[in-house]
Formats: sequence, C-alpha cells, structure tokens
Amino acid sequence: MSSKEKEIDIREVFSQNLKYYRIKSNISQEKLSEIVGLTDKYISDLERQLYDPSLKTIDSLAKALNIETYLLLKYDDTHKDVPNRI
Repeated sequence: MSSKEKEIDIREVFSQNLKYYRIKSNISQEKLSEIVGLTDKYISDLERQLYDPSLKTIDSLAKALNIETYLLLKYDDTHKDVPNRI
C-alpha cells in the first residue's frame, strides 16, 4: 500500500455497512436487536464502532438483514453518508 492510500479500518467498514443495510431494510435498532437476540444499546454501540462483534454475531446480523454476510465487511464508499435514523 502506498503512503497516499488510507488504510481501511474494518471496524469502521462494518459499522457503516451495518447502519446502511439496517436503514435500507427499514429496521430500527430496537427491532434488529429483537430479531438477533441482542440489546438495542449493543446495536447502537456496534454502529458507533465501540465494540468488535464475533463472527457469529456478524452472521446473525446479516441473516436478520437478509443479506450475505460478507456485505457487512466489504468496503463500499457509498455507505459513508447514511442518515442517522430511518
């Protein structure tokens, strides 16, 4: 990687994608937390990059959002400017 390229932070990528796909699916943090058996605070913390989820949690979130798991970890520049609420 050249010095001009910015290193991609996987936690940032995951949090942006989680928020993007959650909002795209029109699912609130509360509803998503009910579906996957987590707290809405934990979902919020994931979207704010405060925690690193397990692979099992990432897979559960993807299934709840009806997307392939890899999409939560794939960098996509268009997912940066997501509104805060649905």
